[in-house]
Amino acid sequence: MKFELKDFQTISATRIVDELDEARLAASKGKLQSVVLSAPTGSGKTITVAAVIDWTFGGADGIAARPSTAFLWLSDWPELNQQSKGRLLAACDHVPFHRLVTLVSE
Repeated sequence: MKFELKDFQTISATRIVDELDEARLAASKGKLQSVVLSAPTGSGKTITVAAVIDWTFGGADGIAARPSTAFLWLSDWPELNQQSKGRLLAACDHVPFHRLVTLVSE
């Protein structure tokens, strides 16, 4: 990560990584899962999730790298998708941006 997370963002990102590990195990047993981050506007959700994505691809302290992972980022506004993409580019060290696919739908 190119940015330093606030303590609460680090805690949230670590919890999400743990939830994803549990969801991965459940999914391997046929129990499909989803993991959602819900937080107030301005709390840094994009940067928190960027940390999760960056740690997943590149590893971090106590977190094994999983470079073959796929993430799906959804929003209902193309402008918001572009804003989020820009933040990911600015924040992440390990995301394989050459594999990034942006879909636009009318």
